[in-house]
Amino acid sequence: MKKLFLSTLFILCLIPAMGQLKHVKGISNIGFTGGITGNGKLLGAGYSHYLQPRWILNVNAVLETGKVESTNLKNFIVSGGVDHTFFEAGESLYLNAGLSLYTGLEKLTSTEKGAGGTVKNYTFGPAGNINVEWYFSSRFLIQIKAEQYFCPLSKLGKWFPACSLSLKYCF
Repeated sequence: MKKLFLSTLFILCLIPAMGQLKHVKGISNIGFTGGITGNGKLLGAGYSHYLQPRWILNVNAVLETGKVESTNLKNFIVSGGVDHTFFEAGESLYLNAGLSLYTGLEKLTSTEKGAGGTVKNYTFGPAGNINVEWYFSSRFLIQIKAEQYFCPLSKLGKWFPACSLSLKYCF
């Protein structure tokens, strides 16, 4: 996973960058995400659109996999929300905070002999995040994000933290 991410990052750096996009009204970006949660790992993809230089609309889809005690977890989440930029350092570094709503499907599979098998559970709720965007060229950025999900219907608990790293391309 780490080698794939670093190889992709290296190849994308070789593509010539054109134009100054960054935080400009009307631009969009797509990206791929990898990270860790309180229960395992996550992989996903997302789309962002800059409504204003300081307001960003986000839509993301992630798959979380992990193990909690004797239970395997697969959780598919789709979320949408807005981020607000409240600090910028030059034209390359931005600090954002945001709120979103998500929905998903939680699949729990017991690994103990004689246990109940598989349980599927619908989940939804709010999430909050804080993230840092670093534009290493005019079209590519790396985003580091910390999120906290509130899951009122989850069988594993109510609060789930997640940290992720995303590579995004602006168009």
